[in-house]
Amino acid sequence: MELINEHYVTYIPNRDNDIELMKKNAAEVFFLIQRTYANIGGIGKASNVDEFIEQYIESPKIGMWKLVRRGDKIVAGIIYRSDRGGRKAVCGFQDGTEQGKKDLAKIFSEDFKLKDRGAWAEASGKALMTMLKQGGELVPSDVAKILIDNDIQQLPDGYFYRRELTGLGLKTKALVGFPMANVKGTKLSSDDYNKFKALAIKYHEEDNHAMNENILNFEDFCNNNL
Repeated sequence: MELINEHYVTYIPNRDNDIELMKKNAAEVFFLIQRTYANIGGIGKASNVDEFIEQYIESPKIGMWKLVRRGDKIVAGIIYRSDRGGRKAVCGFQDGTEQGKKDLAKIFSEDFKLKDRGAWAEASGKALMTMLKQGGELVPSDVAKILIDNDIQQLPDGYFYRRELTGLGLKTKALVGFPMANVKGTKLSSDDYNKFKALAIKYHEEDNHAMNENILNFEDFCNNNL
């Protein structure tokens, strides 16, 4: 049986030679991100590797990369920004394999175990439900008005909101994790989780229908994987 060497790598742009190592891995990470977000047209702020380096390595907003390597390949990772309080995950990605999905979920799980890390994210669809299963707590949309944008459109449930995303248009999101020490999040019961999942499915399909009528059926994904 072949043994695959697994290891976790953390890069911080202002540490030693990390920025050069990030640039060395930029093309591979960019490909994985574009693959992960293909159903929504990729990431809005970068359409090629050079733009990706500018926005996700050289920008002073970027605080850290966490990557999982198996053998000589990157299989999962998260890019964080650090200018909005705590540690905000701006994109999580994986290589499409079951192991890659598990490795990405494990990063979220490790982040959420220690609340004082301040790990949090704006999320929707399957990413949101994965984070909730890995220990993230729902954060009221009132907090999003403080951390994200005072002009967000809050929805009646108290958690979801809509806002414009660069290159992607109006999208429905919710905050999950532990962005502020003085904010109490909500840990969902099984019944509440199922109700919230139904809302996540509804908003995800509405958002994607607005972009592309030939969308992946997210409800089938949830029923089979969550």
